[in-house]
Amino acid sequence: MLQREDFYSDLAYRNYLYSLSKSSLATKAELEYLSEHDDEVIRYHVSLNKNCPKSILRKLSRDKSSLVRIGVGSNENTPVMVLKKLSYDGDSNVRVSVGENKSSTQLILSRLAKDPDVEVREAVARNNSCPEYLIRELCLDKNLKVVLAALSHHHCPWDVLRNYSDSNSEDILCSIVSNISCPVDIFWSIYNRFDVKPLDILEKMAKNCCCPKDLMYSLFEYGKNIRYNRFLYMSLGGNPTCPVDILEQLVDIKQPESVREAVAGNLSSPDFILKKLAFDPSFSVRRRLLMNCFCSNEVLKILAKDFSQEIRYNVIFHSNCSSDILDQLADASEDRIKIAVSRSPKTSQETLKKIISNLKPDSETSECIVNIILSRRDLSLETIQAGLSSCYKNQFEAWLKKNKLKLGDILIFNTPSKKKNNKSLDLMRG
Repeated sequence: MLQREDFYSDLAYRNYLYSLSKSSLATKAELEYLSEHDDEVIRYHVSLNKNCPKSILRKLSRDKSSLVRIGVGSNENTPVMVLKKLSYDGDSNVRVSVGENKSSTQLILSRLAKDPDVEVREAVARNNSCPEYLIRELCLDKNLKVVLAALSHHHCPWDVLRNYSDSNSEDILCSIVSNISCPVDIFWSIYNRFDVKPLDILEKMAKNCCCPKDLMYSLFEYGKNIRYNRFLYMSLGGNPTCPVDILEQLVDIKQPESVREAVAGNLSSPDFILKKLAFDPSFSVRRRLLMNCFCSNEVLKILAKDFSQEIRYNVIFHSNCSSDILDQLADASEDRIKIAVSRSPKTSQETLKKIISNLKPDSETSECIVNIILSRRDLSLETIQAGLSSCYKNQFEAWLKKNKLKLGDILIFNTPSKKKNNKSLDLMRG
């Protein structure tokens, strides 16, 4: 861990400690040090750290700050005995964190289900590990918030859902149809109850990935007859189980564009629909495509030719972006795109050669790209030297001299059998 002397200001050092306390790479010794820091926010981040040892969590569970104890109660690595102790904490927010923790045992959840605080009982009802018998009890709670949370839980018994499906409360019906375990007959009974159907209920149905497909067709047709169908169509377009022919029709809806955005972000949208959306006139729709992790290489090739610099720039960072696309983007006139391509680990050596051989002399961008190339760990220095234009030969030779290196040393380093006899690549690229 770096010391205070390595930083220009106290604020920079504190920000470094904040980042370290959240990091999954922090060592046990570092977390131990940070757990005794005077800043409660740093201790809070330590208590939330997934790699925080149980010994540190036990110590932080006795912290004077309720914020730190909330973090301990939320951490799934917290020992059961510590969670049991925190379930008796005087601060209701600490008990809420324990109630939401998936590692809380049934005994702990059973006690918290009878807690006098409404938010604690609601937290138990939202817990995915809450057993069926507790959900049944919470459905009889006096507070509506607790009942709604219990009715939307996937462990809620079917007979309880059927009993509540006759309710006149839209909030209760919304909770029922948003439940992923809701039976098909309940979906249809609620849908057919109303002549003028409440939009909130229809939207919850359309969002539910377990909604029957024939009901989705009915929802789509019903949306054609109402004026404010935007949110209903957005819910259908974003549903991963929505039939393809419905998605095709949603793509053809010109206004509002948020419907096409929902389809673009749908992880189940087929490739031919995504290709069509890649030519969409709306910038927000094309940008939403780049957030779809299943966006294919073919779609990315189309977006790499987009007239918007922002779209082309973000193509570089997509997980499916190939070296061919990066080679295409390397010819861009925008400096930020060239810099991003030179930084990408997927960029081929041939593309990097092309970038550095076309650098303009006495340019800040060129200087930046050269420094990036020299700092790469996946490119040999002789390849860099071969690609550098004549105006940067002197800079490269000065860099070698500064680091007391010769090209021959690099060649020896690249031989696996002699790797141990040479300097570390990290040091040579320092």
